[in-house]
Amino acid sequence: MDLTARRRAEQARAELLLEQAARSQAERDADRLRTLQTISDALESDQRFGIVLLRPGWQADYQGTPAVHRCGTLGTIEQVVTLEDGRYNLLVRGDVRFRILDEVMRDPYRTARVVAQPQIAAASEDTYAQREWLADLAKQYLQFLPNQMPVPEIETVGLEPLTNALIMSLNVESEQKQKLLEVDDIIERAEQIGTELTRSPAPSPA
Repeated sequence: MDLTARRRAEQARAELLLEQAARSQAERDADRLRTLQTISDALESDQRFGIVLLRPGWQADYQGTPAVHRCGTLGTIEQVVTLEDGRYNLLVRGDVRFRILDEVMRDPYRTARVVAQPQIAAASEDTYAQREWLADLAKQYLQFLPNQMPVPEIETVGLEPLTNALIMSLNVESEQKQKLLEVDDIIERAEQIGTELTRSPAPSPA
């Protein structure tokens, strides 16, 4: 390849990189605007919005309508701080799982008809025993997981909100969190979370 041809090739590569960078920034800006509009609308109504996880491969159709998991969580905004640049810091409580029936609108953000999907109920004595077991296990093992977030709910809430809090805070892949969310039986879900906790190095005896 002569010098002129090499320079043209380098210029073409540089232009392609600039185009990709501009497209990436535009996508980030569009995503930020959608998110801000979602939160703004929720704050002006009942403070609730749905949270779902995109399925693997979403990057190929991110500006379109990438596939999502059908099971999500309805969250309620409990605290909000508006930042100087217009973004929000939120504290959101997970209320109940839902399953998507169909999507009804995609602009300015995706909305859907959903049906609530509460956990399968268990006997109160079973949930109490499982809650105590899981809380003790979390206290014992969380400190040994890398980059682990604190979980203040360990001391205060029942079994279902404790499992939800641990799922959100565990340092595991998003797809694994989704699998845990979709477990219908609360006792089984707690056992699977316990398994994830014990994957950390065993604590040393005092």
